[in-house]
Amino acid sequence: EVRVALDLPLAGRVELEVVDETGLPIPAKVSLFATAAEPAQNAVLGDAWISGGATEVVFGADWPVTVTLPTGEYIAVASRGPEYEIGESPAFVVTDHESTRVRLQVVRSVDTTGFVGADLHVHCDASFDSGVTRADRVIGMAAEGVEYFVSTDHDVITVYSPMVDDLGLEPWIRTEAGVEVSPLELGHFIGFPLRREPLSPTGGAFAWDGMEPGDLLAALAGVAADGVDPFTLVAHPRDGILGYFDQFGLDPYTSDAGDVAVSYVEWVQDVSS
Repeated sequence: EVRVALDLPLAGRVELEVVDETGLPIPAKVSLFATAAEPAQNAVLGDAWISGGATEVVFGADWPVTVTLPTGEYIAVASRGPEYEIGESPAFVVTDHESTRVRLQVVRSVDTTGFVGADLHVHCDASFDSGVTRADRVIGMAAEGVEYFVSTDHDVITVYSPMVDDLGLEPWIRTEAGVEVSPLELGHFIGFPLRREPLSPTGGAFAWDGMEPGDLLAALAGVAADGVDPFTLVAHPRDGILGYFDQFGLDPYTSDAGDVAVSYVEWVQDVSS
């Protein structure tokens, strides 16, 4: 009989804080990199792989944020989208018996007066192709310097504004309710701002079965916010089966009186052989 005791190393903790050029806390992203040659993650143990070689990535808005890491030496890199310089910490050591405090600074270096950083195609866990919670989506947007974004879940009208209020991020970000109408083999279409029906399972999004593209765009006007003409756009127009331009054979090199015209391609299969 052989008795074996497995001794697993304890993890350490890091308290992160990010401030702007004035020293005030600001939403930001922090990427943590181990300085050791061997990565801290172990795929055999089910650890996630993070692009860029980071051990952990944190999107934060309410600092300090505490992160648990394997013990070792790290550097931290803070960023806030393309309008800010990155901030990098000196190397620091994470131990298993005390918390390490790291303060980073991001400095705005791009003047965007008169412009708004926006994302008009956003999904959360209300869509079948996303697992991101609404809270994580809002924090991530604010941390990346997005100032305005639209909820465009597949055939569901989602509202983020209560989450923005709950997280105290009103000074940093605004949001609007929209939808991505997602029929099969016709392309996808986005509209906003829309009116949400709280008692509807889809938030008031309409059923698109049997409708053609022109009907879909017209139907978006029927769920527009009161007194507003909705802004509509074609989502990923060249994305094969999900792209409106690809599905209807739009030829960008053909013009009709100066405007791009739709060119339909007829496909005939020879079955005689």
